[in-house]
Amino acid sequence: MSAVDFPVLRHACAETLSARGAFDGAPGLRAAFEAVPREHFVPDRVWLPERDTSERWRLLDRQMEPVQWVRRVYDPDTALITQLDDGAVGRTGPAKGEFTSSLSCPSVVVWMLRVLGQVQGAVLEIGTGYGYGTALLRAWLTPVRLTTMDIDSSVAEQARRLLADGGWLANVITGDGEAGHEAGAPYAGIIATGSVYRVPPAWLKQLSAGGVLVMPVATPFGTDALLRLVGDGQGGAAGRFVGAVAFMRLRGQREPGPWSVYGWGRLPDYGMTLSPSPDSTGQRIWLAPGDRSIRAIRVVRSRGVAEGRPRRPCCAAHDRVRSQPVRRSSGGLRTWSSAPFAVRSRRRPIGPGRLLGRCAPVRRDGKHAPLVRAVGLRVPAGSPGLGAP
Repeated sequence: MSAVDFPVLRHACAETLSARGAFDGAPGLRAAFEAVPREHFVPDRVWLPERDTSERWRLLDRQMEPVQWVRRVYDPDTALITQLDDGAVGRTGPAKGEFTSSLSCPSVVVWMLRVLGQVQGAVLEIGTGYGYGTALLRAWLTPVRLTTMDIDSSVAEQARRLLADGGWLANVITGDGEAGHEAGAPYAGIIATGSVYRVPPAWLKQLSAGGVLVMPVATPFGTDALLRLVGDGQGGAAGRFVGAVAFMRLRGQREPGPWSVYGWGRLPDYGMTLSPSPDSTGQRIWLAPGDRSIRAIRVVRSRGVAEGRPRRPCCAAHDRVRSQPVRRSSGGLRTWSSAPFAVRSRRRPIGPGRLLGRCAPVRRDGKHAPLVRAVGLRVPAGSPGLGAP
């Protein structure tokens, strides 16, 4: 296919996304999408998230299947896998392995940008990949200072070259995205393309007052969930889940702990009420009250260490945390002495739209961790209570 076909396919992809409402409420995002050539960032060989008869990921080779390669590049719902097992598997044919770097499908990239919104100020992207999302950020949010990070040096170097070749200015950093990039803080927007079990405190600390943090969060419901938080400028943030997504974990968070450590409930904590109805509108999911319900989902910023002495962080609107290690929670959230932190939670009924409670962190050695405030979430109307990492 000739190069002139790419703008046509890009426009067709934009038309499909527009029909779904993907650009609604985001002035200029469609123009940015049509201005950035996705094909510029796609290697000639990529894996598709489709298995062959031998349970291997199918390799798509531009030289062997040029028409199929181009079509997949601009399929709104196809992600293209660029790395397996942290680069240990070469792109030479179908292969088995864990996805460790990719180009997210256009529909998800656009959706995450729309959720971020047109922030005014510096932006930090966690998980550069080959730079396609970075280029869209630059094209859409022209005035901002843009920093992007990738933990893999070879991937970051490739992105740096591709972005420079296309004239998309960005500061490409090689480093662990969980630590953020303090030198560029505070950020009006932070967007992460790797999912987490627990929100890294550095992201909250580096987020400005009113700044927006968009990231996928692992859940116990068989999917990740896209979360949008707004920072308070003091290391805290609050927000809501937006919808279901599927992302690779950040490298530092690949090994999960018990779900309750991250503030999630168990299935026995939820119930259902049914009322006569011709359809499903009479079916409601609720979070059971009492000792078995989850209450601990907000970490209150520690007062830190003064003159070498740990000072007690407090549970807002509740009592202070005991000076000894916490082994249980009053709200029924089980904790483990081997967990990174334990919590003492508060009891409070939970309903739609209500802030779900707070807790304070304690280190394994029993001393209070000088962590910044983590996440408080509100429960969307009609949904079960959801905890925060």
